[in-house]
Amino acid sequence: MFGRFPAGTVRDLRRFPYDIFTVLLFKVRECFLRSHLRQTTAAAHAQLDAIVGSFVSLQDYGRYLQHLLAFREPIETAVLSARPLEKLNFHFHPIASAIRADMIDLGLPASPPRQVDIAQLAVTDTSELLGTLYVLEGSALGARVLYKRAQALGLSAHHGARHLALQAEDRTSWPAFLAILDAHDPLETERTAVASAAAFDLALAAFSESSP
Repeated sequence: MFGRFPAGTVRDLRRFPYDIFTVLLFKVRECFLRSHLRQTTAAAHAQLDAIVGSFVSLQDYGRYLQHLLAFREPIETAVLSARPLEKLNFHFHPIASAIRADMIDLGLPASPPRQVDIAQLAVTDTSELLGTLYVLEGSALGARVLYKRAQALGLSAHHGARHLALQAEDRTSWPAFLAILDAHDPLETERTAVASAAAFDLALAAFSESSP
């Protein structure tokens, strides 16, 4: 059914079995971890994208900043104070201060009307931290699109769109994070997925709030 191996292939497989099967195992684990997180957060991700929408005015963008700060500031504080972060060998880049600076540029109050309640968010171990970071670091991919929209409104990395520029121009954090995620214990995948879902729920709560 699968044909014959070329001459010498079986001998070569016996010679390097550890290397070949280690690579295969890693690839399978990588596909499972990433696909599981994508699948379990797909609905929430789509819902959040629909709520954020495509801001077509500075007023729309200002509301986006207020909602984003209400989400990012408390969750970033939780991540930065999480003990597992010290052992993760990953440099997390918070953007809440840049969001505040963007709000000041637009003449908005530099504090959100209400921050989301992060009591439901747990970052007590590596699995929970990875799940939370999956949402925060993954947002940089969408930031590249949002940055172009902000630029169309006359904003830039120096005025009004600092936080988007920081994310859009960072091409190393996401691959570095994925490398850590891929090496994580697959038996802990469900705990990681639960943390990702909780982070998305917080984002949805922040963006569903009415603007002042």
